[in-house]
Formats: sequence, structure tokens, C-alpha cells
Amino acid sequence: ASAIDLTIKPDFSEVESDEPQIVIDKRYEVLFPEKRPFFLENAGFFHTPTPLFFSRRIAQPQAGLRITGRQDRWAYGGLLIDDHAAGDDGKEKAKVAMARVQNDLTHDFAMGGLITDRRTDRQADSVAGLDARFQLDDNWIFQAQMARSQSEVDGLKLSGHLGYFEAKHQGKHLEYLAKYSDISSAFASNLAFLPRTDVKQLEQESMYLWHLDDAEDLQRLGFIGNSTVSRDQSNQLQDWSLDVGVVAEGSRDSWLEVFSRHGYEKY
Repeated sequence: ASAIDLTIKPDFSEVESDEPQIVIDKRYEVLFPEKRPFFLENAGFFHTPTPLFFSRRIAQPQAGLRITGRQDRWAYGGLLIDDHAAGDDGKEKAKVAMARVQNDLTHDFAMGGLITDRRTDRQADSVAGLDARFQLDDNWIFQAQMARSQSEVDGLKLSGHLGYFEAKHQGKHLEYLAKYSDISSAFASNLAFLPRTDVKQLEQESMYLWHLDDAEDLQRLGFIGNSTVSRDQSNQLQDWSLDVGVVAEGSRDSWLEVFSRHGYEKY
């Protein structure tokens, strides 16, 4: 079954405004989620482990066509947009096209592909990527993604790469998440949400909890350990951080975290 949606000069004036976020002294872009109905409907068809299509990159669509559907184990989606407020100054026009397909090969393993294309009078960006998701058992889930981009800016041609791997463990006592990103400086991100390029980054989050069944007000007690290490493509250290602490969870949704943070950042 397929669904086709068409919009002409949509009016988003009644969409609620963004919730305030603390953005003082932020070196990288802050994520404001999409709230426009046309882009929210069936948005899951275009989801990838790293968001290579972020609909808020489309500022003022004059016309849009979307097709989404499922057939057996296949899911597919496509989008065409005429954006009349592209560019940093909002004065460019952009033609945007993207397509996504995914196949659930088994109950535990799925693969997908994504192609995006964005063109203005002075720049053309194309991205093609593959991704996979594998659930090993009730506790472990793995995701991976790789993509290549081609850009042409005022006659200059550039190419870029992206690699991503994620391992997640969810158990009664141990929670663990590891994410590794490798993104070149020239990767085309005009349609993606990638706060950083020119980066090789490893992030780890872990928590080990004990369940206190005999305690009346204290339900769980455990340790927290998080770390991040970032290097650029020439392997020069850019920043690192380390969080170590304890967490206590009580009744009535009460909790307490005490941790120490250490870090370094190169400006």
C-alpha cells in the first residue's frame, strides 16, 4: 500500500514555536525538532542511524510531493521539494529530492539505502548511503551506516565520506551504549543534521544498577561512567570528557545523581 501527499504553499504560521534552549557559548549546532505537520507525517520512513535527511533544512517550501509505502518486507519513501528560502541568507532557491528504501530481511536484521540531492544556483550536493540494523538477542542491538557525498560549489568539486557504528546493550543490571563516527571535512551536510564534520569520535555511556527489592524507599543503586574522545581526520586530539558517578532511584519517580566530570577541549 502506498500513500501520496502533495502540498502547495503550505502555511505553517500556526505551528507552535520552538521551546527555548540554552545556546550560550555553544560551538556546534543545537537540534530543534521538526514540528511542521507535512514533514512529521510518515517521517519514520526517512530515518537513518545518523540523520542524513533533516527536514528543517527546508525553510520555505512552495511545493512538495511525498510518497511512502510498504510491500511485504519492503518499506520505501520519496520526497520532492521546491524550497524558496534556502541558503544562509534565505534568499536562494533550492530543489530537493530524496529517496529511501528498507528491507526487513529477517525479524532481527534490516538493511536500507538513502539518496539525497540538493541543488541551488551555486551549489549541488548529492549523498548516497547504506545502513543496517541487527538485533543479536534480547540485550544487544547493533547499527551501522556508511555514506559518500559529492559536491560542486562554484565549479569546485569535492567528495566526502561518513561512517557510523553503534552497539547498545540493555539488560536488567547493565546498560551500555557505544557510538563511533568518522566524518570527513568535505562531507555534504546541507540536508543532514551533523553538528560536526572533520571528526573521528568515540562515545560511550554505561550504567550498572543493583535492584534493592527489600528496601522501602530506595529501589535501585548503581554506577555511571560516560566518556567521549574526538579527533580530526589527521588524528589530532580535539576534545575528551569523562563522567564518573553514582545514581540512586527511589519511590515516586525520585532519583539522585552525583558525578564528577573531567574534560579537555582545543580551541
